[in-house]
Amino acid sequence: MNNCIPRKDVDDKMDIIYCTRKCRINAAERYKFLDQLLLAINTYYSAFLIILSVIFLLNSNPIGIGIMLISLSILTFTFNAICMSLQFKDRYYSFKANYIELGALYNELKLIDCDADNSRSIFEEITKKYDLLLNMCENHTTYDYYKFLINDHNALDKKFAYIEDQKLKKSSIDGIKKYYYYRLILKFIFFALLVSVPFITPYLVNIIKIFILNAY
Repeated sequence: MNNCIPRKDVDDKMDIIYCTRKCRINAAERYKFLDQLLLAINTYYSAFLIILSVIFLLNSNPIGIGIMLISLSILTFTFNAICMSLQFKDRYYSFKANYIELGALYNELKLIDCDADNSRSIFEEITKKYDLLLNMCENHTTYDYYKFLINDHNALDKKFAYIEDQKLKKSSIDGIKKYYYYRLILKFIFFALLVSVPFITPYLVNIIKIFILNAY
């Protein structure tokens, strides 16, 4: 029985592990960024609450300020609760530990001597380790995968190497880029809205006051 492993099998597995590791790195960086960003926004909201509290104490007609204060307090509380439930920091560390292990596994594969009699058993053992690592943390997202493809042109070309029609190939690549940049734009809009909430609140308060006055 031949216990040697073909070089192509090793190279294919290396490509898979390399791709997975890069995607996990992207996921880890994304969660780290989100954790830091949400912490900054939370601090930003808290600063607004302090300012509003001071204005509330000094204002002779504090009804409007009071409504703003209550609104922002509820928003800040809800925001904190959501941030805690999402556990971005824990997920960052989970992905980081995972991609470090994947890196070690990738290096093990690089050292395989395909002509050695035990190369197949070593390869199978590494494959088992890889399968275990996949289940040790949540999976990365499509966004993380597309980010990897966009940042690694060789991987992008390799993914669509089977497509001979250049127009179809370009269309497929453009589809990935559109999805990636569409997600980036949505994220920017979402965080811009979060930052703008304290500035929008006075207008909302005026609308509420007008509604109350008209109701009575």
